[in-house]
Amino acid sequence: MSFDQRFRDALNVASKVTDWDDPYFTWEKAYIASVFSLAAYQHIPEFEIENAERAKLIPCEEYQATFASQSFTAAQSSLQTQDAANIFVVVREKVVVVLSKIKTALFISLRGTQSLYDLAADLDLRRVRFPPEKDSLIQLHRGFFEAVASCLQEVIARAAERLDDDTPLYITGHSLGGAMAAIMNAQMLAGVAWRSRAFVRRPYWRLLPTACFAFGMPRYGNRYAVSQLAYPFHVYNERDVVPTIPPRLLGFADSPDEYCLTAAGRLLRPHEKGGGLFRLRGGRLQALGAKEHKMERYVERAESAHKNGVS
Repeated sequence: MSFDQRFRDALNVASKVTDWDDPYFTWEKAYIASVFSLAAYQHIPEFEIENAERAKLIPCEEYQATFASQSFTAAQSSLQTQDAANIFVVVREKVVVVLSKIKTALFISLRGTQSLYDLAADLDLRRVRFPPEKDSLIQLHRGFFEAVASCLQEVIARAAERLDDDTPLYITGHSLGGAMAAIMNAQMLAGVAWRSRAFVRRPYWRLLPTACFAFGMPRYGNRYAVSQLAYPFHVYNERDVVPTIPPRLLGFADSPDEYCLTAAGRLLRPHEKGGGLFRLRGGRLQALGAKEHKMERYVERAESAHKNGVS
């Protein structure tokens, strides 16, 4: 299914959702959020096009196919010509953010750029305190935090322009974008982000996110981060390696609300993640699969869970 078809299908599902104001998990919303996460991969900035050899770093088949076919103009127009959505894109060195206003909600979708995946490949596991006070026990992954910080104020300002007083706000992302979505959601709900001039004439509580959906994200903070800050709904594939890193042994923690899907479409919850590239199952050692991390696998399985009523 092409992105255009997938986007129209998600909009059709979204038109039937009646509980956008409720901050609860449903597979309907998870499927819609996964498609908006996919939308972030449709925008390819010029600095990524100039580094085509690094396209393989990005875990999205459609993104990589765009480089293979050199059809960059078609990919950009595919996103911008969605008549049913008011779309705005914010680009920084390490993050692409797509704001999509549809009739029923505003979605903020994040993805990491090639530069951020370079950082992840270099295993940069440094953390920053949040807020930066010396006595704060909350620590967030420095690379993800700084990528969010680079775009946060513009994202807030653009969201404020597009939000009516009763429009629910959802944040979503896949892979490194999922970790950044979690951090952005946490910052906005913690009130730290509300220093933008965009809020001089608008009460900040009207722009608080309703919910955050992350797909196949790595761990982004320590146990205080996931226990004291708002956390996302995290959907991950059973044999996806990315949600198992950085290791818990290095002080990183899992999000408390996670949904593990098998290749057969079963929900495993609760589920103990493997600690590395291999997992012991049924007495046999299984390698975790890189293909299980692709954005498209998440869209397919979220759609299947929605249609089949997985619980």
